[in-house]
Amino acid sequence: FRAVTQREYEQILETGAFEVVREGSEGKHFADTIEGVRSFGEALVGIGRFRVIEAEVPDDAPSFFQWINLDGRGPARFLHICDLKDVRPQPYEEGET
Repeated sequence: FRAVTQREYEQILETGAFEVVREGSEGKHFADTIEGVRSFGEALVGIGRFRVIEAEVPDDAPSFFQWINLDGRGPARFLHICDLKDVRPQPYEEGET
């Protein structure tokens, strides 16, 4: 799961892919749980100011890095944007997990 700004959410809906956005970095962070992504989104963007997307990310990518408990918010992972070129993010629909 990934918490994104409205701008990044709209870019994902338009392109169907992860891209580097103005307020972003050369990679993407993901939370392993919906609770974790909400905690990250609220801390980084603010309550009610983020959207949640989901994607199956490769755990064998060269840039893959994983934390057991990133910032006390639960398990998370990071991948460089080049390792996400074949990943297709989707809006998270409540109740799908």
